[in-house]
Amino acid sequence: SVAQGSLDKKQKVADELRRVLAGLGFFETMSSYLTNEDSNYASMRLKPDFKQVKLANAKSASITMLRTWLVPSLLLSLSKSQHEKLPHKIFELDMCFSIDSGKVKEAYHLAGAVSDSEIDFNELSSTVGAIAKFLGKHLEIKPLEHNSFIPGRCASIWLDDKQVGFYGELHPEVLSNFGIEQPTMAFELELF
Repeated sequence: SVAQGSLDKKQKVADELRRVLAGLGFFETMSSYLTNEDSNYASMRLKPDFKQVKLANAKSASITMLRTWLVPSLLLSLSKSQHEKLPHKIFELDMCFSIDSGKVKEAYHLAGAVSDSEIDFNELSSTVGAIAKFLGKHLEIKPLEHNSFIPGRCASIWLDDKQVGFYGELHPEVLSNFGIEQPTMAFELELF
């Protein structure tokens, strides 16, 4: 007998989440898995955590590792569209990589960013709430300090009693590092 091909459950969820974000006015971006320590850490006001997958014999300083999260990729996209009409609302749903117990761990992340002359923290809270509702998970938001975000303007995302991400208003130094002139908020969560 011949088995018919079908999308696996994770891919179906990912496709539906793309529709949810598009319905909320976000445009999807796609970026490379390859990055460097400066974009992934230093420009985000973070220190390397040594869980990154480094490339052996990197031929360029701009490509030295696999990304550990998506927000830096979104900021690179926003930096290239500064001349476009505001607001900018973008998202990406794709793989990120880390080292866990000596092995490469692949995980699907969902991240989004909103850049505008005036931003509304409640808008991003509503977006995170819509994602949780779609996933059928109980959402809790707790205060979080994260060097990439303005102190007091960042929160952790908990789904069914498990911390899976964060959201908040990005620190002006981070925005300056990427050449972004407008206030910008971002969220990111690990899906599966």
